[in-house]
Amino acid sequence: MVSNYDLDIRGTSSLFGDKEYNKVSVRGTFSNKGSITAKEFNFFGTASIRGSLMGEILLVKGSILVTGDILCEMIEIPGTCSVGGKVEADILYSRGSLSIGDTLKAEKLGVRGSLSSDGQIKINSEISSFGSLSAKDDIFAYEISTLGAISSTKSIVTKGDIFVEGKISADENVECKEFNFKISNDCTIKDRLIAEKIKIDLSEKAKRDYYLKVKEIICTKELEIDYVIADKVICPKAKIGPNCVIRKVEKS
Repeated sequence: MVSNYDLDIRGTSSLFGDKEYNKVSVRGTFSNKGSITAKEFNFFGTASIRGSLMGEILLVKGSILVTGDILCEMIEIPGTCSVGGKVEADILYSRGSLSIGDTLKAEKLGVRGSLSSDGQIKINSEISSFGSLSAKDDIFAYEISTLGAISSTKSIVTKGDIFVEGKISADENVECKEFNFKISNDCTIKDRLIAEKIKIDLSEKAKRDYYLKVKEIICTKELEIDYVIADKVICPKAKIGPNCVIRKVEKS
């Protein structure tokens, strides 16, 4: 049960042990050796939590270090946040810098700064990114739309569509329903790109010619690509541009 007491820090304060509050507000420097549960967290200053944060709302406009987990319904990070454990939320908006030492799970994810995870990223609905998103594991979502960079040391998989203008890289596969990519930097998909429809071309914002390198493309319906280097393309209806280098083309 969450306490009715509020914690308001405007100077410097250090506490010990697990704590429960109604609302936590930090405008100075705060540290706690233990976990904190509260309905609402507002960090405008600097905080170090040697434990976990659990609650309904988390706002980070300053800088915060959490060695454990963050489990909150709504998380908004215009500042800097470093988490040693996992992050779970209904809605997560990262407009600053967020680094996660374990997994990230959320219903919806918005990124306008940089977000990195050492574990898997699993988003039940949409990822909308205008910055940099990276994971040292798989990235799963219903759909992905990004104007920036997205990368995984494993696979990037959606049930719906993927739209990228910028850079995409995966050490394994990229799988989705429709894949629309406007290239503005050299990038690599080390194994397969798999989709029903695929459209790839150079972005109008690109400063020079850039290419997507992929081992194999499997497209079950329609494919239109340019500035792609691939060992094999398999598709029943393929339109391949003059700037492509494709070793082998097969009709499925």
